[in-house]
Amino acid sequence: MIRSRGRSAVLAALVAVLGCMTGCTSTDGTVTVTSRSATAPSPDPSAPASNAPAPDVSAPRVPAPSLPEVVPGFVRLASGGPRRGSADLGRIVVGRGTTWVNIHCVADSGTRRLKVTVGEVAEFGVACGGSESGTYANRLDLSEGGTGRFRVEAPHDVRWTADVQGERTSRG
Repeated sequence: MIRSRGRSAVLAALVAVLGCMTGCTSTDGTVTVTSRSATAPSPDPSAPASNAPAPDVSAPRVPAPSLPEVVPGFVRLASGGPRRGSADLGRIVVGRGTTWVNIHCVADSGTRRLKVTVGEVAEFGVACGGSESGTYANRLDLSEGGTGRFRVEAPHDVRWTADVQGERTSRG
C-alpha cells in the first residue's frame, strides 16, 4: 500500500505526464512540462497596432526580371518590362546582319510558355520556369532586314522583360 505522501508524488507525476501531451522533455528521471498553446498568443496591448498585410508565402520569391545590358557594338531597337501577360512593344525596323532578341522571364509556379514575334523576321517560343528566372538570348543572322511589331504573348502568371538589339552598323 502506498503511503499518503507517496500517493501525492504519484499523482503529481501523473499530472506532469498528462501535461506532456502539449510537449515535454525528460532528463534523469525528472519531467519538465513545456506548454505549447494551440492558439496564437494574445497580442501585447502596449504594442502599436500594425496595418501591414501578412507576407505572401505561397509563391517563391524570385527577383523581377531586368533588361539585359546592351551588347557592345549594338543598339537597343525595342524593349519592354518588367511586365506580366502579353504586350505589344511597338513597331520595329530590323536591319540585316546580327540581331539579338533577349527574353528574361520567370513563372509564378511550374513552367509556362511565351511566344515572341519580331515583325516579319522571327517567331519563337520560350519556356519560363518557376524556381528561378531564366535569360534566353536568340541570335538572328539576317541576310535582309524587315519591319513589323515586336510582341510577347505570355500568361498573366509570367513576369518578363524583352528587348531586341541590332548591330550599330547594320543596313536595311
